[in-house]
Amino acid sequence: MRHYIYVNSPVGMLTLGEENGYITHILFGKRQLEGYFLENDLLSMAKSQLNEYFDGVRKSFALPLMPEGTDFQKSVWRALTDIDYGTTATYGQIAEMIGSPKAARAVGMANNKNPISIVVP
Repeated sequence: MRHYIYVNSPVGMLTLGEENGYITHILFGKRQLEGYFLENDLLSMAKSQLNEYFDGVRKSFALPLMPEGTDFQKSVWRALTDIDYGTTATYGQIAEMIGSPKAARAVGMANNKNPISIVVP
């Protein structure tokens, strides 16, 4: 069963989605996702952690994540979660991290398709 909610944030409206106990979406803007518009415990926790992050008291997230994508995209998104708060990495560095040193452009495209923004930077 999928659920989603809208959350006001300093970067505008966010749409948070979950399915079967995993966060599947954190999207910029107000989007209608498949499923039911209903806040449950997991979405409430995600909203709370995002608020703490925007308030400057949280530097990492503790949420179960399950983004939908290809195996390559998922490997890129996992690597993104390993980047420490306040640091940056180039697409080339991320390509190295996932063992595909010549895939910098593909890393950029995977980053563009990231369905869990902010939490997966």
